[in-house]
Amino acid sequence: MALAEKIQKPEVTAVTACAPKIRPRPKPKQQWALAAAVMLFGLIVGNVIIQGLVVERNYQISYWQKLLNEQEREIVKVKMEIASLESFDRVQSIAKNELGMKTAGPQDY
Repeated sequence: MALAEKIQKPEVTAVTACAPKIRPRPKPKQQWALAAAVMLFGLIVGNVIIQGLVVERNYQISYWQKLLNEQEREIVKVKMEIASLESFDRVQSIAKNELGMKTAGPQDY
């Protein structure tokens, strides 16, 4: 019996050192807050992108409206010039001065 008392069992400290570490799970409230923060960040990024696209389209619209207004002004100028070229007074002055025509009298009929 004296021999049995001298032999001791080795302690199991080596096994606990190799055990994988277990991460503490986040509490349900923390998970909800993290999901809300991620969603909010995604919405903010999406909003910034959409606002950038809207601003770009507004600049394009104003550019095309400016070109359209310039073309409309040019059309009005051309119409006025056409009207002045087709006027009876101008045609009559060209006929008399450049072509040598005269106003028709009673004998010309």
